[in-house]
Amino acid sequence: MRTDYTSGFNTSRNSKANAPVNLLKIEWPAMNGLPALTLRLADREGIVINSVIWYPLINDMGDLDRLVSPDQADSNSLPNLTASVVNAPVDLFSDPDYPIKAISNVRVGGHLADSGDFSIDVVNGEVVFSSKPKKSDSIDTKFLQAQNDVVGAGNSAINPTNANIPNSPTTYAKINQSAAVLSLRQTNSLANIGTIGKVLLRVEHFVEEKLPNDSMTAHVTGVGQVGTLSAPAADDVVVSSGTTDITHTHLDSLGFPISDPQHQHSEALPPKITQNALSGVGGQTIGLSNGEQHIITFPDPGPGTWATAEYGFGFEWSGTINGPSTVDVYANNYGGSPSAGYRLWRRQGTTETYTTGGNINTDTNSIRITHNATLIVFKIISATRVVTMTAPLQVSTQATSVSTSKTGSLTQHSSSPGINSTAEKATRSVVDFFDITSHVNGDWNWFTNRESKVQYNGSSDGRTAFIVHLAYEIEYARRRIQFTDEVNADIQGVKDDSIGTLTGTANALVERPDHVYKWSILKALNLASSVLDPISLVEAGGLFSGYLLAGVISNKISVRELWNQWGKESRSFFYWDLGLAKILFRQLNLVNTSTIPAKTILDNMVLLDSQNRIRFKSLRTPIEDVVNKIDLRYRKNWSSEGYKSVESGEDAESINQFGKKEKPIDFEFNWIRSQTAAEDLVSFYLQERGLPRDIYEIELLLDNMEIERGDIIEVNPPTHELENVKVMVLGAGRSIGSGSGNRMDSVPIIVRQMRGFVGNTGFGLQAFGGSGFGGAEIN
Repeated sequence: MRTDYTSGFNTSRNSKANAPVNLLKIEWPAMNGLPALTLRLADREGIVINSVIWYPLINDMGDLDRLVSPDQADSNSLPNLTASVVNAPVDLFSDPDYPIKAISNVRVGGHLADSGDFSIDVVNGEVVFSSKPKKSDSIDTKFLQAQNDVVGAGNSAINPTNANIPNSPTTYAKINQSAAVLSLRQTNSLANIGTIGKVLLRVEHFVEEKLPNDSMTAHVTGVGQVGTLSAPAADDVVVSSGTTDITHTHLDSLGFPISDPQHQHSEALPPKITQNALSGVGGQTIGLSNGEQHIITFPDPGPGTWATAEYGFGFEWSGTINGPSTVDVYANNYGGSPSAGYRLWRRQGTTETYTTGGNINTDTNSIRITHNATLIVFKIISATRVVTMTAPLQVSTQATSVSTSKTGSLTQHSSSPGINSTAEKATRSVVDFFDITSHVNGDWNWFTNRESKVQYNGSSDGRTAFIVHLAYEIEYARRRIQFTDEVNADIQGVKDDSIGTLTGTANALVERPDHVYKWSILKALNLASSVLDPISLVEAGGLFSGYLLAGVISNKISVRELWNQWGKESRSFFYWDLGLAKILFRQLNLVNTSTIPAKTILDNMVLLDSQNRIRFKSLRTPIEDVVNKIDLRYRKNWSSEGYKSVESGEDAESINQFGKKEKPIDFEFNWIRSQTAAEDLVSFYLQERGLPRDIYEIELLLDNMEIERGDIIEVNPPTHELENVKVMVLGAGRSIGSGSGNRMDSVPIIVRQMRGFVGNTGFGLQAFGGSGFGGAEIN
């Protein structure tokens, strides 16, 4: 990697004007007694960078030394001179004359490099390492428990630092409904000691008593809530033991008067009626928008005056809600007097609060469920009520005529209780693990200044929770470090200029095929924009939806070779016509009876030769050219070998006729990166090459000069005895006539028969070969 060259080296080396040299070899044969000579010339001189001359790499300069005296060169006394220059060890990602958009995901030895080991120079298209690049190989799996270091923001827990101590069950932080949040922060930077495989947030805790209504949740800053803490095990209960001893004595000799005096009493036991709902329950999903309400109906309890009505609803939120940050759901009376109700449920942020029951003291048999959300989806599992009626009138009871008496005495008894009891609260800890691997994404720097929290939610149970330990469990693979020159990265480029000359958008990525063609004309060839045909560029650009080209030009290559490759991989033709560069998006090779041709070629439009024969030639492509099964390889691995993806397809009709025919080498598409484009290309080339094609060469009169490449026209091939065969024009030109040769000016065209239905005035539509005459041809 370059570390000691002058600052001007980058600019000069990466300049488009200093492209790799071409060497010219000149040989003179021996003649007139002079020996044979060989001379090699470079097409440019050495590059001067800050007064240092850098010469191109030249090996075996031939017999140049014979043309100069030895004192004009250093140590040049050998008949064959070899001169060479060691190039600078810098991998060039892009020529700055064609500015790239971004460099990312720098990898050394196939693994992401540490960001502190290199810097990215987008302007010069380079990744510069501060020292020799190093790669690492995983050798085994290890586990690291990363502790938190300090108390985090928003902490209200009691003794929060106790939760930083590992393996110490007798020390803990405490949270409850008034001190609800334990927040700890990891401040130390964790060294990159390997490849991260899995990361878990570890919470060890226990609760003094079980939480019937309240809950505890775990959170991580930047991630949000990662889970709910588990309840104690079913057998984790309070243990109580004790003894009771009561002694007493009494005399079983009683004497007391018995009489039935006159008395009266009031029967003050009001009746209670328990009812289940008649409708509106059952667990079905209920969705209410703003202002909508849900009605639940109960049976009539019968005559009488209601004292109180207590209701209980089994409410379950289904997870869908839109509206304000605090959403309330109420149960209110529907009719009756007075208006009464209570809140069933509240969601404030991520905290949910439930009310198990309440009073709606109104004489109504219908209850409405209301809310303040824009949209909420929930279930009413069950609904019950207890109606207490007012007490009946007082009842008087008269005395009977019974009267008796008995005398005796009562001896007072004495007792001596002795109670010994011991009770222990449940103290078994529970360890919860929450997977946050996807959020860490293999980055050791992710943990720095990251806060983890445990939050107590609710105010119904009034318990205290004890957090024994809060930390991260990291599974990683240790690495073996080696120096390497194997460096690659993901590159986005070339990008447009600041005024959007190519794409219409400033600094946009040049990737749509018509933009890539335009780049080759204006930037690679440095031609004027006047050579571009704006009509065809705009028309093709509107048809290139989903097609993107992305690749690397790694060697010297002619622009025409690039045009051919891009055209093949974007189903397009790039060609020159009357001095203008044009693009043609190739239509699918499939027509039917509703296809409208651009022109119909009648018999009288075709020229005759000197023997009055129609100038019409026909050629059918060989079966060897048929391809009916395609495995299109795309997403080329530019930094290594092969392709990352394959899209497959086959033509069942063609396979039935010719058997499976493949040409794998024809379907290695280096510039295609998306599956959508690959799928479309497979369909396109199966139609193109699934069956043999008829190629026609026709000479037309000059009044057909408007025909151009890509047009679909109709012809009447004399070889088929069919009318209106639809063909695509592959090329059209102008042939100059000759008086001496007795030849007229003409418009020669080359067309290719298209696949599909061909209409005819015979016996309707018929598959080709199915009728033997007339009909329609399926090509």
